[in-house]
Amino acid sequence: MGDGRRPDTRLSIDLLGRFQVRLGERVVLDDTWPRGKAKAILKLLALQPDHQIQRDQLLDLIWPDLGPDAAANNLRKNLSLLRSELAEQGAPNPIERSRGEMLALSQGVGVDLAGLREHVESGAACKCSPEEREAATNGYTGQLLPQDRYEDWAQEARDTVLDLQITLLQDLCQRARKAGALATAERAVRRIIDLDPLREDAYRSLMQLYADDGNLGAAAYVYRRCRAELRDELEIEPSEDTQRLYREVVTTLERQPAPPCPEVRHATTSDGVDVAYWTLGEGTPLLYMPAIPYTHIGAEWNVPPWRDLYLRMAAPGRMVIRYDTRGAGLSDRAFAEISLDTHLADIEAVVSALHINRFAILADRHASVPSLAYAARHPDQVTHLVLWSGYANGKVFGALPRIRSLVAIMENEFDMLPDFVAGINMGTSLDDNPEELRPLMAEFVRAGLTQEQCLAICYDHMETDVTGLLPQVEAPVLMFDRVASRVVVPDELLMPVVDGLPDCTLVIREGEGTHPMQGDIEEEQALIDQFLAEN
Repeated sequence: MGDGRRPDTRLSIDLLGRFQVRLGERVVLDDTWPRGKAKAILKLLALQPDHQIQRDQLLDLIWPDLGPDAAANNLRKNLSLLRSELAEQGAPNPIERSRGEMLALSQGVGVDLAGLREHVESGAACKCSPEEREAATNGYTGQLLPQDRYEDWAQEARDTVLDLQITLLQDLCQRARKAGALATAERAVRRIIDLDPLREDAYRSLMQLYADDGNLGAAAYVYRRCRAELRDELEIEPSEDTQRLYREVVTTLERQPAPPCPEVRHATTSDGVDVAYWTLGEGTPLLYMPAIPYTHIGAEWNVPPWRDLYLRMAAPGRMVIRYDTRGAGLSDRAFAEISLDTHLADIEAVVSALHINRFAILADRHASVPSLAYAARHPDQVTHLVLWSGYANGKVFGALPRIRSLVAIMENEFDMLPDFVAGINMGTSLDDNPEELRPLMAEFVRAGLTQEQCLAICYDHMETDVTGLLPQVEAPVLMFDRVASRVVVPDELLMPVVDGLPDCTLVIREGEGTHPMQGDIEEEQALIDQFLAEN
């Protein structure tokens, strides 16, 4: 080396996050090396607190089905393979015999688990700041040997290491809370949940942190995630302590005044049309498609269940995007045409204005048609697709007797349409004074579009069929439906979508509501949150 310093020749073994053997900073062996048994010998030694193990114990763990002679022969071969592989990389032999029948790591070989144990033991005496403590612990929170998660010989060590990691993060959380560093405390608790998604006390701590910070919506979201995890994996409900905290959060939320509508901004499409949109929250984008043909991003905010739905969807780390299609709402009402291509141009304009490259889409019923087309034409952009009572064939939909009757009202009795649509959407399934909500819903429909605009959008929709594009949708799809929605979107519309998509999960739930904002939607939202977090 030109600076006169000697190269670092210390051999070290990393077990957290991924397995690798390093000579200084250079990786000389990792899990891509195909000799699984030889790697297992090295991993087992590194896992031991004193880095040594009895020879017979090692043989029983790695070759439990072989006799003593065959197992010993395999041990000799694999030790030779390991020694030869490292020698080719210029690294010394990491294993030596110790006191006869013991195998041990050579003197000077470092293991990251030793650093983890030291940090845990020094926790009470450490006088450093939460930020310094967090920086020091960042290297010790990966999963232990993730590629060996199903190996029996790693299970006991995995439980021990998990306890050490959680102890370390709990200490960090306590220090951060005392110092008022809530963001640092939040990160620590989130890392605990990442390590152990079934640790209910961690969810409760995170709920309390958000509640203390005034972020009650985020606290409610954490509860939904906790309940979904416990139900799915353990088939149990959250404890009374967790439910009590959630009830306190919900009660406080209900007493708060309604937040103002997000700032409405405008994007210009490739054909010069002005499209209105707003965003709520920050983080990974979720494009919530406008309903077809009824959309008005200002008036819908005045419908409490709808507003609450958006606030719930804007979970921590997520940005909800809502826009009005051209010809409706706050977007340009003067339009030359409405078509599938213009619907896609509206999406492209909003996405471009926000400078986002990858996003998920949530579409309710009729909006499924353009959302499926966009996902098929832009597979590089759409990460996930959530459909609520979705379908792909507007022609079949338009031929349904119920829809023909609705179009007749649009054509001949348009003044009746707002109240009619409000009755369909609000129904009688809402407990929160549906009689008071229907006028708000009717006003939303009335403000959204004129008869000419409504008919133009509907006529085009009933001539659009994107079934042929379904095989081109690469994003995973979650299809929600309720029993009551089968009247609106029957099997003849829904099932071709489920069958035609390469990756689609169908979830049919009980309930009378036909709209995503109706009924008990918490569990559905938890499933959506879980789906969006995958991949």
